[in-house]
Amino acid sequence: MKNKSKKAHDNKIIYMIIISLLLIVIALSIFFQNIKKDTKQNKDTMKKIQTIYQILEENISTYNETRNNLVTNLENYYTENLEQDYVTFIDLLTQEEDTISAIKTNIEELEKNCQDQIFSKKEINTICSSYPEYYEKVVNIFINDKNQFNNIIRIYNKTATKPLEEFYPTQNKDYIDYNKDGKFLEREEE
Repeated sequence: MKNKSKKAHDNKIIYMIIISLLLIVIALSIFFQNIKKDTKQNKDTMKKIQTIYQILEENISTYNETRNNLVTNLENYYTENLEQDYVTFIDLLTQEEDTISAIKTNIEELEKNCQDQIFSKKEINTICSSYPEYYEKVVNIFINDKNQFNNIIRIYNKTATKPLEEFYPTQNKDYIDYNKDGKFLEREEE
């Protein structure tokens, strides 16, 4: 009789060991599946950030080209031609502002994808840490350009028989501190 109860006891231990091992295998399987899933998700996010950043670089390049045209025109304008060149200035400032809207969309996408994450690729971490600075600089340079143009218009209007309107942006109306560091990058004092 003792033999039977010992055998039943041994069988219970074997069953418990088998069930425990099964639970460990299942837990490890779930754990590694989650790691694999997280790794894939992380890689997808990094790829998405790189794609967004490439578009951002293209938009910044477009912005810089437009801005260079504006600066060249502002440096070479003559008061007597301002009335005829006025539309060109307004078009260039509007193009700058439109490009900033596209850049803002890229920035919002980066913000959503970079949010409080550290990635395995250094270049992705660099993108995620520096994009706020890019946006702040672009907007503040645009405000400088707008202010410079409007100052030219105000001076021109003092003696003009036909006054010209200042440029009033629809979105970016003042300097920004996007990265909230207390500094307004690229801001020129008036």
